[in-house]
Amino acid sequence: MYQDFFYNIIYSLILLLCALFVVILIYVFIKNQHAKERAKWHRLISDLISKALFDEQPDLAFVGRMGKLALHRRFRTCLLHEIIQTKKQLAGDAGARLKKLYELFKLNKDSDVKLNSLRWHIKAKGIQELSLMEQTCHVKRIFRLTNYKNELVRNEAQCGLINFYGFRGLRFLNVMVHTLSQWQQIQLLNKLNGALPEDMSTINKWLKSRNESVVEFALKLATHYNYTEVYDDVISCLKLSGQQVRIQAINYLKKMPTSETGDMILQDYQLQSRQTRLFILDALKEIGNENHVPFLIGQLHESDEEVLSEILATLLILNPPGSLQSSILNLNPQPSLVHRFNNEHAA
Repeated sequence: MYQDFFYNIIYSLILLLCALFVVILIYVFIKNQHAKERAKWHRLISDLISKALFDEQPDLAFVGRMGKLALHRRFRTCLLHEIIQTKKQLAGDAGARLKKLYELFKLNKDSDVKLNSLRWHIKAKGIQELSLMEQTCHVKRIFRLTNYKNELVRNEAQCGLINFYGFRGLRFLNVMVHTLSQWQQIQLLNKLNGALPEDMSTINKWLKSRNESVVEFALKLATHYNYTEVYDDVISCLKLSGQQVRIQAINYLKKMPTSETGDMILQDYQLQSRQTRLFILDALKEIGNENHVPFLIGQLHESDEEVLSEILATLLILNPPGSLQSSILNLNPQPSLVHRFNNEHAA
């Protein structure tokens, strides 16, 4: 009895292993077939895109010759991927021809399905495809997604609007509710690279936004475009609570200073965070003058080593050695500071 039971187990295991071996063979066969199929499609799609780029008048017959393949879901996915990747590298007439190919195969409908998906990564992919292929009929829907609950979806929607309109696409900042992350600000600035705005007056409005991340990004825009019409608003930003806002305001003022800028950034110096004070001192190296030396000497009681070194380095730039050493002794008679100043000078 036990011997039969043992044989039955061995027999079952052999059958299971055989079945597993068959499944693996089938899986490998199907995978190889798909790989061959994709390789064939890739060659076909490459020829298709090349023809579209150099054919002045592609028409519906161009698609009709593809037959049932044009309706094949996996082929359409491959075709869409190749068109999108190629479009990222092209503009002008070549980009317009790719757009026409995209529309001839009705791939915009495939992208529209993705836009309606409940899965965030598919929705984000749909936004990217529709914006890159300049499907302006979807602008309103994409605009509403700039405040979507998922960060990656709203980031893609924001970048999409810039794909459509350039600088004017930043209008979503008027209604921005969520925080604009540092990474997203970098992405948006990269998207704007080379875009010359016709009207930058909206930056003034964004600098007064209740959303501090919008204010911070507006300061970066003003600095990037050398926009001088917001100087007073930037000065007001120095009093805002957000550290990143104050730092960006200092960066702007450092790039476009006036004779009073040095005095302005030194206001409330003692109340600023350590990082902000370091930025102020770094800015003074370029926009400060000898009138700021007494104030800086008065800060030599600083306990933070890095800040103290920055103060001494700034003093060295604003007032060369000589009379400055005696000034340090008169206003702050600590010989150790003179020794440290000498070290900074030697460095």
